[in-house]
Amino acid sequence: MSLNTKMIVITWMNMTKSVIHVKLFQKHFQMKWLLFQQIICIALFMRLVINSLNTLKNMGEENQGSHPILE
Repeated sequence: MSLNTKMIVITWMNMTKSVIHVKLFQKHFQMKWLLFQQIICIALFMRLVINSLNTLKNMGEENQGSHPILE
């Protein structure tokens, strides 16, 4: 194997290695991004549920005060 061929093979191997690393990093990043999006969705949903419960509770308290049977 001539020196040029060795250099080409080594360069090609290094390039393949870096491409594999980039692909792994992209996959890792995608997984983290999906997890982050799921956490955001769950947090927003929980906030919506809590707001709805608070609204219902407030409506219940308002109705209790003005209900003629309860007075």
